[in-house]
Amino acid sequence: MYEDIAEEDAWYCVLSVDEASFDKLDKAWIPEFDTSVSPRKRLWMQTTSTNLDNYIKSLDKSWNPDTTIRLAVMPHGKDRSRTQMLIPPGLVDKVKFHAVCKEKKDEVKNIPVDYSKFKNVKGKKE
Repeated sequence: MYEDIAEEDAWYCVLSVDEASFDKLDKAWIPEFDTSVSPRKRLWMQTTSTNLDNYIKSLDKSWNPDTTIRLAVMPHGKDRSRTQMLIPPGLVDKVKFHAVCKEKKDEVKNIPVDYSKFKNVKGKKE
C-alpha cells in the first residue's frame, strides 16, 4: 500500500474473485525495463503503452495486453519488497470482481496475497 503517499481522503479497497476464473487469466510480471531488446525499453510510468504492450506480447503472442493482469514490485521503499497488481480496464466487465472499500485501513481485512501461487503467470519478478 502507498500509505505514506496516499491522499488524506484515500479509501482502502479489497478485491475478490472466483479462484477458478482468476487462474485462467493471463498474468505478467512487469519489470521496470525490458532488457530483452536493445536498447532497453522503459516499461513503467510511460505516456503510451507501446513498450508495455510489446513486452507482454513477447511473453506470449496469444496474450492481449488489454486483458493481461500486470504484476510488479512497487517502486517505493528501499527493499522493493511489496508487490502490486494492476487489473486492466479491459477485464473489469469480463470478470466478476467484487470490491469492498472502506474509509479506514483497519476496516478492511488485511489478508496477504501469495503471488507465487498464481497460475498462468509469465515473466520474472524483478
